[in-house]
Amino acid sequence: MSKVEVHTRVSASEQRMKKAHRYRDSALGLVSTQSFPAIVGTADMMLKSAEVILVGYEKIGGGHCTAIVRGNIADVRLAVEEGAAMAEKIGQLISKSVIPPSHAKSRSHLSHRQPSGTTGATAAGS
Repeated sequence: MSKVEVHTRVSASEQRMKKAHRYRDSALGLVSTQSFPAIVGTADMMLKSAEVILVGYEKIGGGHCTAIVRGNIADVRLAVEEGAAMAEKIGQLISKSVIPPSHAKSRSHLSHRQPSGTTGATAAGS
């Protein structure tokens, strides 16, 4: 393997890492279908229609599957609409949903919050 090949592979890996980090605090989009083959076509359409990344898919049971994408809110909305249109075209759409990104202050507050039912005092100190 030449030095050029190694550098190209590292660069591609670094690009994927940067892209994943950029979408960490972004919107989520979900489209559910009645079968696995339908979710493959749906996810393909979602990825081709907008600048989103595929987080994964979930097999829910009974053949139902959900594709999950992440990206900025406008791209996620577009991807979900296009994916849902594809699934509906083949008669497999169950549901679609877009979850907008949470506000930075909310994330900060929730990450520092104590579990419910605790006051910070130990049982011995009460």
